[in-house]
Amino acid sequence: FIEARNTLGFSSTSDIFCIQVRFNSGSLTTGSLTSSAYPRGLPMDKWRLLSIPAVLDDSGVLQVIEDELGPQDNDVWRLFEYNESTGSFNDNPAQFTPGDSYWLYQRVGNNLSLSAPAGETGDMSGTTLTIKPGWNLIGSPYPFSLPLVLDPVQFYGPITYGVAAEEWSNVVSEMDPWNGYAVYNRTSNDLNISLDPAGCDTVPLARTLDEEEGWLMTLQARGNEYQDSFNMIGALSGAHDQLDWHDNPEIRAPEQFVSLFFKIPDEEQEHLFTSDIRALDGKLKIWDTRIRSTAVESGVTLSWHHDQTLPAGLSVQLLDLNTRTVVDMVSTDHLVLGHLDSHYDRQLKIISGDPAAVSLAVDDILSQVPEKLSIQGSYPNPFNPVTTIWFGLPEPRRVSLTIVNMLGQEVVDLLNGWKGIGHHEIRWQSLDKQGVPVASGVYFAVLRDGISIDVRKMILLK
Repeated sequence: FIEARNTLGFSSTSDIFCIQVRFNSGSLTTGSLTSSAYPRGLPMDKWRLLSIPAVLDDSGVLQVIEDELGPQDNDVWRLFEYNESTGSFNDNPAQFTPGDSYWLYQRVGNNLSLSAPAGETGDMSGTTLTIKPGWNLIGSPYPFSLPLVLDPVQFYGPITYGVAAEEWSNVVSEMDPWNGYAVYNRTSNDLNISLDPAGCDTVPLARTLDEEEGWLMTLQARGNEYQDSFNMIGALSGAHDQLDWHDNPEIRAPEQFVSLFFKIPDEEQEHLFTSDIRALDGKLKIWDTRIRSTAVESGVTLSWHHDQTLPAGLSVQLLDLNTRTVVDMVSTDHLVLGHLDSHYDRQLKIISGDPAAVSLAVDDILSQVPEKLSIQGSYPNPFNPVTTIWFGLPEPRRVSLTIVNMLGQEVVDLLNGWKGIGHHEIRWQSLDKQGVPVASGVYFAVLRDGISIDVRKMILLK
């Protein structure tokens, strides 16, 4: 800006003007920029979000990163571009787009520095990014940090990955050069956000949860290397038991991760959330909580702390369905879960409310968890031609369910694979393994898990 002042003390200040700055090839590197997300370069054998902090003369992926990574080879490095319209990833795109970010994985070397071809900074009058409904991977086309504060009623984010640990961050308020960010558009329409390098735009004050009456608790699932630290439950005066802006969706990094998430009542199964804040109405609350780990070497510890003080007399109990362990979350702050099976989620329930009501709810939930592997029945029996077989598992197991005849010969294999804890059902349409209807007679459903076996007799009457 320019300030003019005369001898009488009167002054005037111009608007702020910014101009784009050109740079030569090789001068813009991950280590040369103040506040660079990767000042020491990119780690090896780790997924990281990457964006290009400039508008390049040549934005071809190979022209930008081939000098450091070599020709594209999936055994050496991979790049993924997120397609917001389809919710899927494109493998090894040809171009870098300003304002987008990409997942990069490389095995070339640790602390690998990247440098960009010639180009110029992003438009200094501002850049508008279109945020589609659902998840978006964005980046800043500027070689310096920019503030970005979004309305939490419309957006969740921006968040980033791998900055302090192998996990997603909490919501950040600045975008750093070379880094990539995830933003979730809660609405059903495209929304625009503005990146303002001059800092002239008024940044709206974000709503915060601690402005509302109630209580909050943050849960952290930590493995040896991978973790998930920013998960929240609670009850607030402005929240609802159903989905609203207090409830943030879960996102995962590729391949290895530890993920703690909640399944919100009345929401479809595929919608998973990293926070689930309920109404402050004094009613009993039950959070369906899951932990998934693909980091096979990690033993996991679950811990928690209070962000807003719990009301006097409130009971909060944690129930581990796999071990039938009950923990008081008011007087205790952690539970060692140990190694988690990568095939199935660790299932937990968190129950809050009046102590007597919580105790009854815990007993009721435990009564519904099978104590051993068992076939619990089939209906109808006798049947013609379809029957449903119910069975229960006390923990996730690889099981087989076969039908055999009176001679002990296998008729058909109905199930051979992993099933989670709880009750399951499977239909038999009285067909053998070739799809041919079987004759009337006595048959046996045989359930095995490699250790135990249970058998149930069934009669087919035609």
